Amino acid sequence: MFKTVIVATDISAASDALIDGLALLRPLGAETAILCHALGIHGHETLYPMLARFVEPRLRQQQERLERLGFKVAVEIAPGVPALEIHRVAREREADLIAVGSRGATVAREILLGGTATEVLHHARAPVLLVRIVQTAEGEKGASQPAVNSTLPVVLYPTDFSKATRSAFSYVDEMVARGVTKVILAHVSEWPPSERHFVLEKEELADTDCTGLGWFRERLQHRGARDVSIELLRGVPGREIVALAARGDSDLIVMGSQGRSLLEEVFLGSVSHYVARHASLPVLLVPFKGSK
Repeated sequence: MFKTVIVATDISAASDALIDGLALLRPLGAETAILCHALGIHGHETLYPMLARFVEPRLRQQQERLERLGFKVAVEIAPGVPALEIHRVAREREADLIAVGSRGATVAREILLGGTATEVLHHARAPVLLVRIVQTAEGEKGASQPAVNSTLPVVLYPTDFSKATRSAFSYVDEMVARGVTKVILAHVSEWPPSERHFVLEKEELADTDCTGLGWFRERLQHRGARDVSIELLRGVPGREIVALAARGDSDLIVMGSQGRSLLEEVFLGSVSHYVARHASLPVLLVPFKGSK
């Protein structure tokens, strides 16, 4: 499923935390990590040898960190703009996944999201794993850790039953086949604000949603999942998914990066973009190839 992973690093302490958060990928079949650092010197390539020598010792430290997790590791020092270089390396290496880190939703607190991570997400052809990074309360200045560090995650799978989210389900299905035993299936109904309509339609909508999620549950149970629960929510989808993740019952969100319509999914869309920016958990975003 994820044999080859591009790991985007800016060689900071937060990038160390990103690496630590990738422990969850090893039980899911990840074997090779391509540690990718972009120098951002497009048009000044003569500086490449000097800058490459400067970052090599730090990259070797991060390579060893990945090797301790069990990855086979290769290092790529690219000259150009980070997001473009990450995609180039991912294409050339035929990577199955791109991993990037983020500190949160605001520009002042972000490591990558809002810059490199946002650009990676906008143009991704491969799935992207966004790992939330938090600064530790104690220890050396700038020390960081992944918000979640699980080796066999409990998966939260939100769906609106669109083709995009069904495409993401194939990854949940494969995760269960590889040993994940607990999955939370979630659907958020955007019911009309009118209370009269709500009363008339609530039961019918709930039955329909349960039927749809029931198919996913039966499939995952057949694949070996021991605990598959269903969450039916009402409200704004992005906010409800983030709130559900904040309850602490799951370790990883898996969702499609295109929702019900292309217009709703400008710049990743109202749901997936919101969740990517605000969720406290790692988010695996699976681009819907049918929209390309």
